[in-house]
Amino acid sequence: MSTFFRLFPRKEDVIFFDLRERLGAMLEDFARDDHESAWATVRRTFIDNARAWQTSDPAFALARIRLFQTEPVLRSRYLENLAEWEAAVAAMVARERGVDACDFECWLVASMTVAAYRAAFRAQLTGAETHFADHVERAFDALEVGFAARGLTSR
Repeated sequence: MSTFFRLFPRKEDVIFFDLRERLGAMLEDFARDDHESAWATVRRTFIDNARAWQTSDPAFALARIRLFQTEPVLRSRYLENLAEWEAAVAAMVARERGVDACDFECWLVASMTVAAYRAAFRAQLTGAETHFADHVERAFDALEVGFAARGLTSR
């Protein structure tokens, strides 16, 4: 049992076993000297994560989505994880724009990014033939149009 809790701080984290690693990889990518824009890094990371989910084991991915969309304890932990991602995205956008990390537009980009991912998860549960990554990409395309109009993205 002690080995389990060294790997997972909370038992709910076993469902979200890959999120910290993926978040860390995104932050490392953005920290490189030759990094893409914050938006491009976030977009690529979220879409690549979605593709990894759908290609590794589609049945497991769907079961996992159902679990954290329906079980209250897992849903709560899921939202906590998303809050970490949201804060990371806001900080990346703020760093790129040279503004305070509390900047409204940075948090708007971060919040909408996470909302797009959540919407893609929900859409995946409808049973449609569209793959999760395609939902994510479509959502990010829509966000990009709106953000570009305000000068919040660059590729």
